[in-house]
Amino acid sequence: MSQVSENDTQALFEAMNRDALDRLNAVRATNGHGDASTDQARERVVAGFLRALLPQSLQLGPGVVIAARGARSQPIDLIVHRADHPRFEHAGVRHVPLEAVVAVVQNRAALADAAALQRAFDAIASVKALQRAPVPVASPAGDAAPVAAAPRFGDEPLGIIMAGESLERTPFSDHFLAAIRGQDRRLWPNLYCDLQDFCASYMRRPGVRTVMPDEAEFMAITNRASDNFVPPLLDAAYELLHHLHLAGVSPFDPAPYFARGSGAGSFWKI
Repeated sequence: MSQVSENDTQALFEAMNRDALDRLNAVRATNGHGDASTDQARERVVAGFLRALLPQSLQLGPGVVIAARGARSQPIDLIVHRADHPRFEHAGVRHVPLEAVVAVVQNRAALADAAALQRAFDAIASVKALQRAPVPVASPAGDAAPVAAAPRFGDEPLGIIMAGESLERTPFSDHFLAAIRGQDRRLWPNLYCDLQDFCASYMRRPGVRTVMPDEAEFMAITNRASDNFVPPLLDAAYELLHHLHLAGVSPFDPAPYFARGSGAGSFWKI
């Protein structure tokens, strides 16, 4: 019986990453930018990559997230949601109740100017601003009116932005910081991935990464030249699977299988 080396699993994920990037580059070379067919083809490639990693208890696809009181998000490229909750299809649009949503992904061919970057931020924020229907629980005294259950980790969807092309790093960091500094932290994206180059997230302190905005002291961009650089698509996959695990949605812990993106690279005080 042949033995499996420690590098075989990493090689598997790297091959999956290369295949996805090859497909994305083929879409770009064939269709160019800015048309609906290109966006749909990109969504199929990224959706296929993520679907191969997700447990069968989850579904994903484009649509709109809706809340119990009538509020709704902007159109979202990929909504990751529980299969055991209903979804509502109308006029060819998927409407997913917020309570079923575990993550959202804005997947753009190019976010190469400040306005496009801001639109992606706004789409993620439109989901995070929604409020779940309150779940009443009995009060400790037993005779008072029921109170709403306290929010738990994982109740808020993870928000990821993916782009085939981004601004150069210096204007990108300037616009990223300007966008988050003007917003409530609850509305910040958790992770930004330029699929060809880098990921931007946060650090609690230099070298210690987090995707939780409440913990953020710095904004950080990964560096391809770093020894522990993780390809952006695999970086996003780890954070998504890690979120599902910590939120109790999936028993699978990705840490023994996937490398996590580091805090190495450039960083800025928030």
